Amino acid sequence: MSKEIKDNWYVVLGLDFYPIAEENEEIIKNRIEEKKSEWERRKVRAYNKENFIRYINSYDTIKEEMLGSNNIRKELIEDAIAPVDNALKMGEGSIKVFTDDIIKKISRETKRSEKVVRQRIMENPNFELYDETIYNDYLNIIKNKTDFEIIEKSLKILNSKDIYSFLSSQNLKFETLDNSIINKERKKLTNLHNNISSAKNKLYSQIENMVNNNEEKQKYDKYLKYSKVMKELNYVKIYKNGTVGIKPVQNIKKILGNEKEATNIFIGFCEENNIAYNLSNNSDTVISDTLDDENENFKITSDNKQTNYMIRYVVALAVFALGVFVINTYFIGI
Repeated sequence: MSKEIKDNWYVVLGLDFYPIAEENEEIIKNRIEEKKSEWERRKVRAYNKENFIRYINSYDTIKEEMLGSNNIRKELIEDAIAPVDNALKMGEGSIKVFTDDIIKKISRETKRSEKVVRQRIMENPNFELYDETIYNDYLNIIKNKTDFEIIEKSLKILNSKDIYSFLSSQNLKFETLDNSIINKERKKLTNLHNNISSAKNKLYSQIENMVNNNEEKQKYDKYLKYSKVMKELNYVKIYKNGTVGIKPVQNIKKILGNEKEATNIFIGFCEENNIAYNLSNNSDTVISDTLDDENENFKITSDNKQTNYMIRYVVALAVFALGVFVINTYFIGI
């Protein structure tokens, strides 16, 4: 770049510089004149009137650098996007998924539009945009877990973990089920007043619904996974006052088998519950460190309790001895 750019005319004029920069000179020329008229109006009372006066005084420079064969539009375009790239570069290693709040902060600091920031994030293979729909899908399943209440109660009676383990106990596989097989199993249940038979009958009704409606099966499968995820997230909630590292995301990924889904659910949960998090690769000791601190605090508390107990015990012995001495003295005096 030939010289340091103090005012970027693409930004000042409000012209597109990314992803496709405006280089039509007729459009640029008209925008310069429009802005000049605006600056003339606002230079009197505007809070930042000094800027408008400076732009007016730079009128000839703007035309020279934006129009004609000696323009520096290429340099201006590169300069316009540089603050966003620099901000994103600073986040490498510590931020992989960008939430709306982070994007807004970058936009404010760089004075570039959120649209430009999002576009640069999407084009960088190291970054992703936070997908709120993934977390909302998780929330929808968890908040409607009463839909699976009949299944859970029946499974509890039958001492089965889930529908699939129940079917396995009956020498059945979900993949091979159809209505005729389910009806055949129902006929084996002779006494529906019996708790076990009643529980099986209710489960077969739910299973039949899943066999005939794949969406219901998918919903149940998500419920099974998300119930495990919920336990992991509830564990995270314990450390609300600290910063949670990447370990929970890794644990959730093992449950879901999908890193993007795991990361977005974790971020959504932390954002909703105001939990600070750091997803850099060297942050996985945060929770274990917190646990160590908790154990140390427990040890110190236990030690203090034991010390206090010993002190009380010694004092009690001393009081008892003194009492015996006083009594003996009294009787000797008699």
